[in-house]
Amino acid sequence: MFKIYQEIFEFFKANIQILALVVAITELPLILLDNFLPGSLQAGPAFAILILGIVVVAFSNGTLTAVFSMIFYKEQIDIKQSLTTSLNYLPRMLTGILIYGLLIILGVICFILPGIIIGARLSLYNYYIIYEDMDPVEALKESFRVTTGFTWEITALFMIMFFIATIPYLITANYLHAAKITNPFLLIITDYAFSVIGTLVPVLTFRIYCMIKEKNGIYFD
Repeated sequence: MFKIYQEIFEFFKANIQILALVVAITELPLILLDNFLPGSLQAGPAFAILILGIVVVAFSNGTLTAVFSMIFYKEQIDIKQSLTTSLNYLPRMLTGILIYGLLIILGVICFILPGIIIGARLSLYNYYIIYEDMDPVEALKESFRVTTGFTWEITALFMIMFFIATIPYLITANYLHAAKITNPFLLIITDYAFSVIGTLVPVLTFRIYCMIKEKNGIYFD
């Protein structure tokens, strides 16, 4: 397990500039909107911002998925092409992320642990959508199928990386709130920095996807 984390952090370090650029293009506009929108107005469009957030996450994940393939094949990174690919698959990615989120919520309601296991087992769906051109339901089923027999290993990897990527943000956000720090520029920098750190989770799922494919002697095209 240590070796996998070492590979993930090395991949993250080697490609942090491109990961940061993808986050800046796909997620920073929403971060700016969220921090510059006056507090008195946030209650009204809260639902709209939530929906926009889901779209942004789907678009960002799709773009990262496309970029990972270019890095894997040592191709020149084409951000424009990655964005175009993500847009082309956005309806499927949106459907996939909504079903994925709903299943996790249902699992969490069932004593939390099932939700974590479901989240880990289904987390490869985006690769099957974009790399293998599957529909969302088929991609989720395939993610669940290929992780059969590796439930606890993948769940442990997923949980640890999720905590590494999110707990520091929650601590920092709680501190800023408790200290009543409302400087929008500081909040934007904080949100952006932790969004970049958050790409560790898709880097992990990409590594798991590659490991599963390589174990079966199959390399994606």
